[in-house]
Amino acid sequence: MPLTGRVILALAGAALLLSAPAPGQAYQDAATAAGIAIPASLASYLGRGACWGDFDNDGDQDLVFPVGGGLPILYYRNNGGGMFTDLTGTAGLDASPTTPHACIAGDIDNDGDLDVFLAAQYGSNHLYINDGTGAFTNEAAARGVDALLTNAFSASFGDYDRDGWVDLYVGNYVSAAGSGEANQLFRNIGSGYFVDVTATAGVGNTGLCFTGVFHDYDDDGWPDIFVGNDKGWYPGQQPDTTYMNNRNGTFTNVGVAINTQFAIGAMGSDFTDAFNDGGWDIFVSNTSAGHLFHVWNPNTLQYDELAVNYGVQANIDGWAVNWMDYDNDGWQDLHIVHASLPNFMYRNPGPGGGAWTNMAPSLGCDIGGSIKYVSAIADYDNDGNIDILLPRPGNTAILLRNTLNGGSWIRIALQGTTSNRSGIGARVSVTVGNVTTSQALRTGHGYLSGHDLRLHYGLGTATVADEVRITWPSGQTQIVNGLAANQDHLIIEPSLAASAMPIPGVTINLLVNSPMEPSAPFFTGVAGSATTGFPLSDGRFVPIDMDALFGLTTTPGNFIMPAPNGTLDVTGFGSIALTVPPIPSLTGLTVYAAAAIGNPSAPLGVSSILGPTPITVQ
Repeated sequence: MPLTGRVILALAGAALLLSAPAPGQAYQDAATAAGIAIPASLASYLGRGACWGDFDNDGDQDLVFPVGGGLPILYYRNNGGGMFTDLTGTAGLDASPTTPHACIAGDIDNDGDLDVFLAAQYGSNHLYINDGTGAFTNEAAARGVDALLTNAFSASFGDYDRDGWVDLYVGNYVSAAGSGEANQLFRNIGSGYFVDVTATAGVGNTGLCFTGVFHDYDDDGWPDIFVGNDKGWYPGQQPDTTYMNNRNGTFTNVGVAINTQFAIGAMGSDFTDAFNDGGWDIFVSNTSAGHLFHVWNPNTLQYDELAVNYGVQANIDGWAVNWMDYDNDGWQDLHIVHASLPNFMYRNPGPGGGAWTNMAPSLGCDIGGSIKYVSAIADYDNDGNIDILLPRPGNTAILLRNTLNGGSWIRIALQGTTSNRSGIGARVSVTVGNVTTSQALRTGHGYLSGHDLRLHYGLGTATVADEVRITWPSGQTQIVNGLAANQDHLIIEPSLAASAMPIPGVTINLLVNSPMEPSAPFFTGVAGSATTGFPLSDGRFVPIDMDALFGLTTTPGNFIMPAPNGTLDVTGFGSIALTVPPIPSLTGLTVYAAAAIGNPSAPLGVSSILGPTPITVQ
């Protein structure tokens, strides 16, 4: 694939980059000092997933680790400052399955705290509901995801139907009879209760699935699914593939069409915008035949396989893979776990592209000589550097603390309102100067583990992020300017709602709420349809159609919304009166509302675009 466009983008931001880490800077094992002890005897063949998450909502990352064998699941509470307390006996995480696999976190019931899903081999999956304090109850059976007797390996949360509730995709490996077993898609029907919709959705891949992750490859706002299968070259086995979301509850297998259908021994996968060019790139770990690096080509709308081009094929049996900016230079680097051989950390060279360099030996994170499959990524001590947990079968776990003196950084935590509360599936792009780095808030990536759900961005030498642009799973967009470096920032999704469903002749209110934008001006409108919306010159869309009703309701003094514009109060709240004409025949009519919030520092003077919000006359 031609690299000219990437080179131009990279050169434009060259001033932001830092040099390679200085000699002597390294990752250091801090497990003992931090108070984390995962016993060697409790690890397992092919690994068990560790899960980071702020389970008690105190601002730092706690740790869940299922040890297997029917023994208690380990729970370490982060006390702050990188020190942990073992609360295994009081957290309510009961005995783990005999052989647990993936362990991931997400707020499945939108109550403001992270719950935990644990996949199991030939036993019941577990789903731990959090009471908000880091105390859990296993409700997998009651909520419809226990899935007895499957060989569940991977798991990923994502809102495929965009209804505001995270759904669950589970990748199964092989049945007890030795045959391929269909993966499962569980739809969240509300409040964290699920139904199996695999058959109607068309995503029951029967390959030997080690990795399956929600991934919006075409960036259309509707989560697709990437599936990586082991032993795809065996007769009767399935290759890797991608399922495209048809936006109607069904999916189409497009692996061949977009060039992700490779017959390999896929173990782990992760995706990011590796080249800061706007496309989602996928890395897939493989056997000694060589890892794969699927690079998005915007001209052909498919992937080019470029692992050899960038020197990242490794030709070593690989497992967990994670994109992470270890040196905070604004370019995502790549960490790979290699079973008994040394792990790699490929540094993304940024400007000019070219071959990537394995920095693991000089960084001290190569870790060879002991079996390992899993890694879990988080900034556990909140110092602005990304750390790595490595559970190891037959050996104690290693907690690699990143002590590099790298660049500036910001970290984004999301809180959905119209979208799912965790913001899972959001695209967040951070711009410094002429360089924009994009990540998706994703789960189930890597191999088996759950990672820090805060999105971490290196800023190089910058002291502020010029622009942070969020495309929420709901489709709403939000722009925040001038966020200070070296801080965590909570961004709350703005919302637009109707105070009630109207009846003819009665006045209701459109309620605009954006806590991030107090005292800002806002503008509203209503249209008869929201089929396509209309574009703005910076690529964003107003999500309702520009029809006659829209023209009417956006004109001040009209008889439906006499005052369509207003100013948010100091809390970010505003209200607009809307009156349905007293015509009985309007009953049953559905119209759609949208709103825009003004900010002179944002592109086109618009920071947030809300809606569409359906309003049905009663």
